[in-house]
Amino acid sequence: MVKEKVQNVVDRTRNLVIADFSRSDLDRFATFYDVARETDRKLVIDFKRYLVLKAILKTRGILAKNVSMESETVLILDEEKKKPTSIERNVLASLPEEKKTTMEEIRKAPQEYIFTVVFGGARDIKKLKPPQGSIYILSSSEPVDEEREISFERLLNWLEHFGVAVYHIHSSGHATPLDIKEVIERAQPEIIIPVHTQYPLLFKNFVKVGQWEIPEGRGYKVVI
Repeated sequence: MVKEKVQNVVDRTRNLVIADFSRSDLDRFATFYDVARETDRKLVIDFKRYLVLKAILKTRGILAKNVSMESETVLILDEEKKKPTSIERNVLASLPEEKKTTMEEIRKAPQEYIFTVVFGGARDIKKLKPPQGSIYILSSSEPVDEEREISFERLLNWLEHFGVAVYHIHSSGHATPLDIKEVIERAQPEIIIPVHTQYPLLFKNFVKVGQWEIPEGRGYKVVI
């Protein structure tokens, strides 16, 4: 569903597409990788994303979603920093020129690229200066705290300034309360310890199965 929606937007866009998702999200990278190939665009990633994905692909093996960092579809952004790290300098120097691109090259032919950023990428937007009529696809969760909300608001202001429309196309992967309840009832556990929810007491009262052990806070040890 996410891929279909993304592809529909990209197919209708005659300008730059900016994709916002986590550097470590291999599934979403695979989505935009496939869309880039099928729409004859280049998928541009920053140096950090390149290193993270290379490491993930090295360990995932058959689960690597049939993507390749060596594919001609993927280009690495050469930001031409004044003071690059030694790793960045050495790795970029080892790549063939056709494997790299710059923001200046993207601005010359924006319709040929999907440019990736990470959440709240206002800095990248200011440097890139995307042409009017470009599209920004937020493909991660919306801000969940005040700091990220401020960062996101700043990003939206810059997108408005450049005339870039925003789409939110995402599948969070979080289970619904009824899904979680069904899993617990099928498993019939003796003890249940919630570790990834803001409302542990709600689930304790919602699912009347087993013995619930509620951690009192970060670093709390549950002794059974």
